[in-house]
Amino acid sequence: MASQIDELTKLDRTAIRKYLAWLIDLGYVRASVARKLSTLRTFLGWLVTTKVIEGNPLPARRVMKTDKKLPRFLSESEALRLVQAPQTYSPLGMRDRSLLELIYATGMRVSELVDLKLNDIDLNSQRIRCMGKGSKERIVMIGSEAKEVLCNYLSIKRKEGNFENMQYLFPALRSGANKKKGAISQRTVFNIVKKYVSPI
Repeated sequence: MASQIDELTKLDRTAIRKYLAWLIDLGYVRASVARKLSTLRTFLGWLVTTKVIEGNPLPARRVMKTDKKLPRFLSESEALRLVQAPQTYSPLGMRDRSLLELIYATGMRVSELVDLKLNDIDLNSQRIRCMGKGSKERIVMIGSEAKEVLCNYLSIKRKEGNFENMQYLFPALRSGANKKKGAISQRTVFNIVKKYVSPI
C-alpha cells in the first residue's frame, strides 16, 4: 500500500497528459476522455482532502475541450424530399410545405421567416421583402414552384375565413401564443423542420 501511495505522490501534469493521449490513441472520443478526466480530478481532490498527496496536479479549470459536432447538411435530393414531405391535403400540411419551400427557395433565416407579413409578399413580381440582421431590409426572389405553393397556401387561408384579419404570413395557431403577437414562433418552425427531417 505504501508503494502505491508513493506512486500517487509522484503523479504530475505530464503523466496525466500522457494518460489522456494514451486514451485517445486507444480510440476514445474526446467526450469520453473528458469524463474520465473529470473523475480523475475528483479522485485527486479527495486525495488532497485526506492528505494522501499535498497538491492536486490538475488545475481546477477545464483543461480539455470536447469536440463540437458539426452540423449535418442535406444533399440536394434530401432537401427536395424534405420540402415535398408535408401532405398538402390539409391546411397544416399546406402551411408546412409553404414554410419549408420558402426556407429552401430563399435561404432566409428562421427569424426572418416568422416575421414575414402578408404585405411583404409580392407574388406578381415574385419578390419577398424581409428584415435581416441589424434591421436591414432586403429583397429575396422566389421561383415559380415557390410562387405556386404560396398561392395554394394563401387560397386555403382565404377559405378558412380569417384571411382579412391575418397579419403574418404564418400566424400562430393560438392567439397570444408567443411574443410575436400572433406570428408562428421560431421554436415551432424548428419543430416542423425536425418533424420532416427525421425520416430522411
